[in-house]
Amino acid sequence: GGVGKTTLAKVLYNKIAYQFEGCCFLQDVRREASKHGLVELQKTLLNDILKEDLKVVSRDRRIIIRSRLFKESSYSPRRRM
Repeated sequence: GGVGKTTLAKVLYNKIAYQFEGCCFLQDVRREASKHGLVELQKTLLNDILKEDLKVVSRDRRIIIRSRLFKESSYSPRRRM
């Protein structure tokens, strides 16, 4: 058994996720990676963060994804007013 690390992480994620435009909680990463591979985990992560279905990731598409992920205003915490 564990000491509740995943439960604590999920509670924290649920508490702060609304502050971000894109977010993803990957659970059981080791098991999912061994079962489906890292590429599938990456697709899940990107699909959730970018809110779009990425079927095929070509070189040109990777450049677009990279620019969207690292665009400062897109994925930094939302400012409260």
